[in-house]
Amino acid sequence: MLDALQPWWPDWASFLAMGRHGAYVWSAFGLCALALALEGGSLARQARRQRAPEAERP
Repeated sequence: MLDALQPWWPDWASFLAMGRHGAYVWSAFGLCALALALEGGSLARQARRQRAPEAERP
């Protein structure tokens, strides 16, 4: 059971390199995280606008 918990990469540099696909993997991960953050901010801004009283709306 403990063998299943052992990482298959020898060090952190190998993990980050992802078998020479690290640039693709981490840039895709970063773009996805950025898109999710922008979407969350947009939804929060929209929710604040909808909760604002009519007089304060532009």
